[in-house]
Amino acid sequence: MSVYQAKTELSKLLDEALEGNQIVITRHGIPIAEIKGLEKPRLELGALATEAKSWPELTPEFFDMGDEFDAWQQNMDQIEL
Repeated sequence: MSVYQAKTELSKLLDEALEGNQIVITRHGIPIAEIKGLEKPRLELGALATEAKSWPELTPEFFDMGDEFDAWQQNMDQIEL
């Protein structure tokens, strides 16, 4: 497939790649690139749970936006949309 064809049909080519097809792009008849789908990573819940144990604990202070946010919110409440 030529570069021009690939540019005009990129969305279709990506769909084909996701279906397992490999597309070779050529320039002046010479192969220069290949489009192929990537394997979706398999996420196992056990691995995720193990990983999550090492994440920092989110305390209520993490979610506190502070006085600036409160002032902004009050200003937004006064604006009529």
